[in-house]
Amino acid sequence: MSDTPVFSIAFALILIHSLISSPQALQIQNEKDVISISSNGQTLLQYKFDEVPYKPYVKEFYTPSGINILHDAPHDHLHHHALMYAISVDGINFWEEFQAPGQEKHVAFEETTEGEDRTGFVEKLDWINPRTDEVLIQETRTLT
Repeated sequence: MSDTPVFSIAFALILIHSLISSPQALQIQNEKDVISISSNGQTLLQYKFDEVPYKPYVKEFYTPSGINILHDAPHDHLHHHALMYAISVDGINFWEEFQAPGQEKHVAFEETTEGEDRTGFVEKLDWINPRTDEVLIQETRTLT
């Protein structure tokens, strides 16, 4: 006996359920140093943007069953903060956090959006040379 019909039926039921279920709007909350995105009171994502030594990052990202799939600064990669973006710019290392690393500094949130079809934010950041305090990059970061 083939498992294909059972799989097909299960897939069809899941697809139908997703099509007829009403979409849940996501909520966004800007706190002192973290933006949180949640659904029905359950946190889905936390973005730490302030009171960070070197760069903002997605600190927590949860599955629908509530499991955080990210690790912040694991013991063998202390400079790796969950889900982050960092590169070298003009010889300044924004990735590792030793030997005068660059700093990605949060400037402002230009926009936050919440709704059924799109939830997220647009952030302005300055990438700063630690030796001269010169702004090397002015970034517009969008997470949706």
